[in-house]
Amino acid sequence: MNSAVLLKSFGGFFDRPPTGYLPGATLARMLAQARGILAAAATNPPAGATLATPDGRLTFEVRERVERHFLMHVVALEFTLKVPAAAVPGGRIVIRNTGLWSRTGIACAVPARYREALKPVSQRLADDPALVAALMAFDFRRCELTGSEEGWTVCIEPYGASEVVNRMPSFRRYLRLAKEQADLLVTALKTIERLLGGPEGGVP
Repeated sequence: MNSAVLLKSFGGFFDRPPTGYLPGATLARMLAQARGILAAAATNPPAGATLATPDGRLTFEVRERVERHFLMHVVALEFTLKVPAAAVPGGRIVIRNTGLWSRTGIACAVPARYREALKPVSQRLADDPALVAALMAFDFRRCELTGSEEGWTVCIEPYGASEVVNRMPSFRRYLRLAKEQADLLVTALKTIERLLGGPEGGVP
């Protein structure tokens, strides 16, 4: 078997959904448990859903993301907010919690080529008390902002509202998105939207 055929075989393996993955099940479970905090404005299972806060002031998307590991996989939910504000196309800001043993704040990592252009935005995010308070209390795997011609795309992936499926030994464990965590998710998205949009947001 030559290398091209071998690569194609491996590519086909990784393109297939992992064994035990139930498309849309994790999303449906989160939607059922988050009633009163998040309202599904539209659903397209298993692809994802459009969510809104009960007051209708914030609308964003959610979709499942499958992460394959050896003899197991993780189904995470990725919440995405579009902010139509001035942005640097291709620019990227990764927000993480700081502190070795306990959380001490948040920090923004920016690729070197965009560091100067995005310095005002990243500092505004890192220094905002409301965002710092929300993200320090929020358990998240990933928080990224990506710039394009249309504006900013904010992606947040919490630890809650995810499912771990193991093949050996066989078990399936769902990590619930608690009400407090769902509230913090909404607060973080609203705060980031405020900091990116409006007269004080975006890139000058």
